[in-house]
Amino acid sequence: MQEVAPEALAYIPDLQQEANWLKWAGLGFNEEETFKLQMSLKVGTRQKLMQTSGAKELRLWGKVSGSQRDYYVAEGQADAPEATGGEEAEPPADFEAHGSGINTNSYWVADSPMGPWTMLPDVSPKQLNIARQICKLFTGDLEAPVVSNPHFPGKEKELLRCQIARITYGTNLIPTGLYKLNEDDPTQLDAEEEPKIATNRDLTKLEHWVHYQPGVLLCGRLTHMEPEQPEGVEEEIDPEVLKARQLAADPLIPRLKPASQDLPVPGFKTAWVCRWVGDTQAYQQNTQKKEVKEYAYNVLKSLWWPGAVIVHRDGKWLSCYVGDGLKAKLQPVYPVNPPVLQPELPDLTEQPEPTPLHAPPAPEAEEAADKDQAEDGEEES
Repeated sequence: MQEVAPEALAYIPDLQQEANWLKWAGLGFNEEETFKLQMSLKVGTRQKLMQTSGAKELRLWGKVSGSQRDYYVAEGQADAPEATGGEEAEPPADFEAHGSGINTNSYWVADSPMGPWTMLPDVSPKQLNIARQICKLFTGDLEAPVVSNPHFPGKEKELLRCQIARITYGTNLIPTGLYKLNEDDPTQLDAEEEPKIATNRDLTKLEHWVHYQPGVLLCGRLTHMEPEQPEGVEEEIDPEVLKARQLAADPLIPRLKPASQDLPVPGFKTAWVCRWVGDTQAYQQNTQKKEVKEYAYNVLKSLWWPGAVIVHRDGKWLSCYVGDGLKAKLQPVYPVNPPVLQPELPDLTEQPEPTPLHAPPAPEAEEAADKDQAEDGEEES
């Protein structure tokens, strides 16, 4: 009987090693939690995400905290889930299909390290744009409604997917010298034939870090749609003119933009904090070639997305996010001070009751008193 070789599983990073690196950034997971996550992703016997999802590659994206339960998030690339039947809503015209644009990567979440993984749905540009306008803490229930103003068209699972996309495309940095812009299409990247990897000491400066992922446009997509002819105009406008107007209103974010050019957070000079931690001493390895070895770690922390970090050493780096899934709060959602209260009315002066203290005289007594008064008046006259 011919033995059939088992299908090789995709690559999953060593979470134990990543946890040791993340400690230098001040976050991460404990040993038991890390071991359970490694088992759950690849080698576990109960809920192996690698086999159940059919993902080509997987990595632990991070953790999003909630008021009731937390979300462990895994990132990978997988085919779109099969339709379960029933009537499904037609996606909008500007929707980027699964595996492209903002929905290039797939994400799975679990509320415990060994719990079942649930695949998050793809998001539409409308959902992403509304997620930019609201500030909503997560509860840990994917089916929980999102009560916000403006109204978010979806449940917590869609909002979580929007925030993951915003964090991913806004904080994914790589060292310079690995990629270059395509000569024919500047929106695409080509790998350098002879990459120039910056040293650990050089990477202490933000100008040696660039954005790998394309930026999300104001329209909620990574690329513009083909412009349509405006209504009510008799003459047809040249498509190139329409594209120029489209780019002027919503310009593309340049690829490989240095992190030093990111918009700084108000109150800070930059959008990132870059530190060189650990043993920063250089050790000489080869006296003839004058080679040196450095054991320090480069740690970058995002100020726009607190909880997003990048750790680098010896040409290797990893990114992770551990936070509440909210962007830096520049303005309070509610007024800081309550409105001024109206002054209280002055106390009223005490008065006797309207009921007289003595009973009124009888009618006969009143007539006699009036007659006496009349007689007294005649005598005086």
